[in-house]
Amino acid sequence: MERVTCPFLAIMGGQDRLVPPGDAERMVAEAGGAAELWMFDEGNHVCNNIPYKYRPRQADWMRSRLSHGAAGRATHLPTDS
Repeated sequence: MERVTCPFLAIMGGQDRLVPPGDAERMVAEAGGAAELWMFDEGNHVCNNIPYKYRPRQADWMRSRLSHGAAGRATHLPTDS
């Protein structure tokens, strides 16, 4: 995980019975500065029970990361011509 240089987002449910929340915490810690963890205490596996809480915020996170490079420079995505 120490080679992760791109923005990295982990979304975890505190009530996940398949993947222990500690695994997500450890993964984000190992990934370093480019990693973020959003822990939703009431979320189950993949937070399927609360999509309304994280999906709009996740879309905003992705938009901000795709529109600005890691150094704050604009990143241009290919378009169909």
